[in-house]
Amino acid sequence: ISWRCQATALQWFQLEIDRLEQAPSLTPEPEPAEQDTWGLVLHQRLRSLERAITRIHDTRQFIADSIDSMPIATLVVDVRGRIILPSHQGRRLLQHHQLDAGDNVKTLLARMTAEGPVLTPPEPADSEELAALDDTLYTSQHERHYHLKVSSLVTAVDAFEVGWLIGFVDVTSEHQ
Repeated sequence: ISWRCQATALQWFQLEIDRLEQAPSLTPEPEPAEQDTWGLVLHQRLRSLERAITRIHDTRQFIADSIDSMPIATLVVDVRGRIILPSHQGRRLLQHHQLDAGDNVKTLLARMTAEGPVLTPPEPADSEELAALDDTLYTSQHERHYHLKVSSLVTAVDAFEVGWLIGFVDVTSEHQ
């Protein structure tokens, strides 16, 4: 690769890091330390990259903690229905049905009794199937009744659908 290609790639990379640093943070951040202006341009860009990576890790942890603290069972699933991130209550729901993160949400729903449209495992879910689950009711093996709330997750840049946020609202008391 020529030095011009490398320089162009490095410039693009720095622009993206600068854009990330300019975006408002989701988490509280300490006061920025005095910026080092010494060193080669490469060193300065490596420090920028280190700050950006730290910010991404902190944001991921913040999102995981926020989902974990939700009072309802919440699952983040990819577009094929694979469970990526369950909340604390979501993990409990999965454990009740002998499932783990990484399994397909269709498997969970197949182990529950549908009071509406039914998804049949094991083939992966598609977006239309997952979207159709919004406002449906399911009953678990332990006679708990859940009202499903489904929201799509999209990318920030081009609104490309990347997954789903599925909330299992326990409405058992309303069914008794």
